[in-house]
Amino acid sequence: MNYQIQENDRHCQECGLNIFGRSDKKFCGDQCRASFHNRLYRQNAESVRRVNRVLKRNRSLLVRLLSQGVRLTTRENLEAQGFNFDYFTHLKSENGSNVVCCYETGYFEEQKGTLKLFASGPI
Repeated sequence: MNYQIQENDRHCQECGLNIFGRSDKKFCGDQCRASFHNRLYRQNAESVRRVNRVLKRNRSLLVRLLSQGVRLTTRENLEAQGFNFDYFTHLKSENGSNVVCCYETGYFEEQKGTLKLFASGPI
């Protein structure tokens, strides 16, 4: 019998070692497979955590203002306190106004430059 040794050009996606065995194998072992997927999960989860931190900070600011009795404010005032207008949970339209919501709180432009704050439930 004449056996030919074929060069293995398949490498583990985690550690880079040569892979032997099934042709569709991507990792050299269970440890590398688990490490690879755990790292991907951590990266995705961190992205979600980052967005949630901003949303919680926005909500917290709105709740604090509403609990102090503030119902009208300006965009500049909210920005100065750390509010990030790029992040919100949903939009809705009521009476021709675009309402921006951050969980159960939100705001809409009542007059040019004036934002009206609201909460859809108890604070």
